[in-house]
Amino acid sequence: MIPFTGLKPHLRLPAGILLSVLLLAGVAAAGLIGMSKVQRRLEAVTRIHNAESRQAREMHSASFEMSRLIRDLVLVTDGAAMNRLHASFEVARANYQQHESTLASMFANPTSPASNEERELFDQIRALRELAQAPMNQVVALGLKNDNVEATRVLMEDTQPRIASWMRALGELVDLEDQINDESTAEAASAYATARMMIFGLGGLALVLGAGLAWWVARAGAAVPQVDGSGHPGSP
Repeated sequence: MIPFTGLKPHLRLPAGILLSVLLLAGVAAAGLIGMSKVQRRLEAVTRIHNAESRQAREMHSASFEMSRLIRDLVLVTDGAAMNRLHASFEVARANYQQHESTLASMFANPTSPASNEERELFDQIRALRELAQAPMNQVVALGLKNDNVEATRVLMEDTQPRIASWMRALGELVDLEDQINDESTAEAASAYATARMMIFGLGGLALVLGAGLAWWVARAGAAVPQVDGSGHPGSP
């Protein structure tokens, strides 16, 4: 109140109202800034990280399905059963490629918050998938020819180890995306708590200062001399 002690009594009320309005505007601005931070973090969780995690999980699931089907293919001898397994294998492969392309587009987006660790792991997954692709095709071709002995040998000696490395990297990507989701969710909760404390703190300060302003303005009004009918100051 000290900066306003030199104000004339009739100016103190407008000054007090102006200061109250500024305090309320400060509370509102702090609340909007805090909530915008919460919104950005929640948007990152729901729109970006959840979507990336979903694509990584679908890729892992499709690779597991491909691995299962290729093992079954070398065990059967019935032509109709082999054709059904082969068709299911191609569906799983197409499904994998679709989700891999979607995740690649997400990571390639200039506005993507994807980390270097995510991008490097994704590139590693693509390279491991390429390494597993040719032996998988060889096992499928041998299986369809009913050459189960050679198909089993190629599967066990060459294909399966490459599939295992590929799926292990996919599992690491899923775990990384889950970790990023958890961290983003925790950051959003922290930002919300901070914003709430700031709003309550500034709101309480505004109430205290508002009460002080009311007392100050009332005191200033009581100090104004009363004027009687003759135009001379009278008793207050």
